[in-house]
Amino acid sequence: MQTIYDRDAPSLIVDLDVMETKVVRLQNYCDQHHIGLRPHIKTHKNPAFAHQQMKLCAVGMACQKLSEAEIMVEVGLFDIMIPYNIVGPHKLECLAHWLIARKSGVQ
Repeated sequence: MQTIYDRDAPSLIVDLDVMETKVVRLQNYCDQHHIGLRPHIKTHKNPAFAHQQMKLCAVGMACQKLSEAEIMVEVGLFDIMIPYNIVGPHKLECLAHWLIARKSGVQ
């Protein structure tokens, strides 16, 4: 059996029980105070965690970069806010493609 000391660094090691407790606690707080929770994926950058947060009633995800948002879209998460400027023809073209596809009903 592999231990954490056998892992190559850097490695993500998560106590799933602690993570779930904290995610539920934060969501409960937001629900009690009528706050729409939009977690920033920068902390975990993990589609499975993002899906779990959405199942617990997060209103969507926040991503810092278009490339992070692209990964979330690829795994079926479409309510994404990018609170930073999107600069450059390539990034704007990608964003326009997503918006057109979304408007036409293509996911």
